Amino acid sequence: MRPADFTATRALTLHAWGPLAAMAVLSLSIGLDLGMPWGTAFLWSLPLWALSGRVGARIAELRFGTVLAVVVAVQLVLIAVYR
Repeated sequence: MRPADFTATRALTLHAWGPLAAMAVLSLSIGLDLGMPWGTAFLWSLPLWALSGRVGARIAELRFGTVLAVVVAVQLVLIAVYR
């Protein structure tokens, strides 16, 4: 691993988990009710963080049809739960 890759992974990890951890600490320590917008602003970085590791390499090897079937199944479950 090159030093630049390590730094990028480290920055992505910090950006993905830092704000969520800080919000959890604030909520648990002083009882602050932050609401949904505080957590959702940083959720875009969690999938990128997950895909940058070993699991991401395994997911990248999956066929498109398999990934599409999983996405459709998850959406159908969410629709069923919503109703």
